[in-house]
Amino acid sequence: VLVSIMAGGGKGSTKQDSTPSSTVAHSKGDTRVLADTRVQIVQSGTLPTAEQDAAAVVIAPTEFLLIGGIDQGETSLANIVEVSGSAHKIGALPAPLHDATASFIGGSAYLFGGGVLSSFPQITKIEASGATQPAGELPTPGSDVASATIGQTVYIVGGYTGLTPLRTILAWRPGQRA
Repeated sequence: VLVSIMAGGGKGSTKQDSTPSSTVAHSKGDTRVLADTRVQIVQSGTLPTAEQDAAAVVIAPTEFLLIGGIDQGETSLANIVEVSGSAHKIGALPAPLHDATASFIGGSAYLFGGGVLSSFPQITKIEASGATQPAGELPTPGSDVASATIGQTVYIVGGYTGLTPLRTILAWRPGQRA
């Protein structure tokens, strides 16, 4: 089952099924309300296969990709699934993997690391068509990694080498080394 989570709120919001506002501590003793956020969960379709541990990346305001993952039989997947109201497979990775991370930069999605029995160092560019191509390597293989794009740089954080935890923050730009 595909579930979409839509957030909205602020003044003038009319959604009724909601969660309370979130607060955050900025410094010792200082808490501020982030926003009058309301979350609505709507079933919007089904995935081609049940999966977990896929990398997810937003590629447009109402569109995202699920990349790799693990199926119900605990087998790694090579699927590239586009979700935009409905979900459909648009391509496949060169090899199955899970526990990777993905970010969107410069009009393309990029997949970082991942693994199966061991962790991988690959950076893979994923085109809108679902086609893939190598885009570089991480200095150390990494699975269970996280990423965020700030400006024109992707930051790849933490992870696991397959033997030890990573305590690194890597900066990467398309066409450059991490």
